[in-house]
Amino acid sequence: MKTIKKHIASKIHLCLSLILLLFGSGCKKLVEVDLPADRITGEAVYSNIGTTVAVMNGIYSTLGNTYLFNINYSYPYIGDEILVNSSSNFPSYRNDYLTGSVDFVWTSAYLNIIYPCNSLIEGVQNSKGIDESRKKMLIAEAKFTRALVYFYLANSFGDVPLVLTTNLKANSNIERSDVTLVYDQIIKDLTQCLADLSKEYLNSDLETITSDRVRPTKAAATALLARVYLFKKDWFNAEIKATELIENSKFRLNDLGDVFLKNSSETIWALQPNLADQGMNVNTPEGSAFIPYFTIGQPGLSASEFLLEAFENDDERKSNWLKQQDGGNGQIFYYPFKYKVGSSLASGITDSKEYSIVFRLAEQYLIRAEARAELGKLGDVGGAREDLDIIRNRAGLLESNATTKDDLLKAIYHERQIELFTEGGLRWLDLKRTNTINTVMEVATHVKGGTWEAYKALFPIPYNEFLTNPALKGHQNPGYPETR
Repeated sequence: MKTIKKHIASKIHLCLSLILLLFGSGCKKLVEVDLPADRITGEAVYSNIGTTVAVMNGIYSTLGNTYLFNINYSYPYIGDEILVNSSSNFPSYRNDYLTGSVDFVWTSAYLNIIYPCNSLIEGVQNSKGIDESRKKMLIAEAKFTRALVYFYLANSFGDVPLVLTTNLKANSNIERSDVTLVYDQIIKDLTQCLADLSKEYLNSDLETITSDRVRPTKAAATALLARVYLFKKDWFNAEIKATELIENSKFRLNDLGDVFLKNSSETIWALQPNLADQGMNVNTPEGSAFIPYFTIGQPGLSASEFLLEAFENDDERKSNWLKQQDGGNGQIFYYPFKYKVGSSLASGITDSKEYSIVFRLAEQYLIRAEARAELGKLGDVGGAREDLDIIRNRAGLLESNATTKDDLLKAIYHERQIELFTEGGLRWLDLKRTNTINTVMEVATHVKGGTWEAYKALFPIPYNEFLTNPALKGHQNPGYPETR
């Protein structure tokens, strides 16, 4: 037990260290606050608005680079969207998760995001140097971020520990909570967020309105709620929340070429790249990951045949959001080109042109379309087909000819595959929630050189967690061992 407590204590100590380090880790556009010369205590961190906002922005920066929340390419390459052309270096690409390749998904979520969020919530609640309105806003931002991470944890591991405090004793022996309880907590956090987050996009002073859509707002919480309700099959509330965003005058669909520009009118919430952390990559991790350095030769990551074959003829998203490259020897490859600026080394661009979009309006149309179809609202006016056709028409496609509920749902799932490819792991999560993952991945994993088993829809809990948290022992996900 002493060893366990030491491990948890070291985690909390590291979290605080990470929080302190984040003051100097970039995000200077978001936060114009310098780190005090001395190493300040946790209490001092939350004593004023400047340092506290710096901590929150540091959490956003970490979120953008964490293994859990794919702002890079982890979820697409374990699914059926991406061809990894050096697969021997990516066991998880072949859906082999027992090499430690997904350990960081769990550890980065708890250590780098959830613990700091809990620390901020507790620190701000006890702060005497921050006014009440901004206290509420900062706590809401932390709870929103925590809810987002728990959404991905639950969909990656199933039942997970609900760590909601920094209490050492409680967290050193905490059981997995049922997914339904995790979703209840997510909804609870987001409901509070709706009351306390700003309607407007704000600067680091939490007062001045800005054009940068990088601080979460009520709309961001609404977008996540709509997604959560969709995954819970709460069609009624999914339709309500998606409609709120569709009818919000701040958001409108962009032309295909402009969707992923920073602060586009389609963006509900985005993560600003951390220039200091990314070094040569001054734009998005997506652009850096997918856009090859060289214009000839096989790209390291390219679109799979499964993705390419899903496009209909004349779908303008294929020409706008995929780019062709000559691989040599008569081979042609396509790579994701939603984000059109790669690393500065390759592009020569030294100013951010794009932000990593987490929520955008097109997803909300597809959420509402699916919810309406499930509710039996199928028609062209106020029905599922109307929302579906809005997305299809933007892509240069004709209206859907689906008329029945089953056909409309099939068409909506297909549209999600094309519209949302390589975005936030949504294709992988859709395969799971629609119970099509085994059919799809049996073929895709074979093509990638691996073998698919149904239990691989969930990741294994990392081995080390069973050594440090006795409550987890005997509760590994099916198909996986607890020891090496």
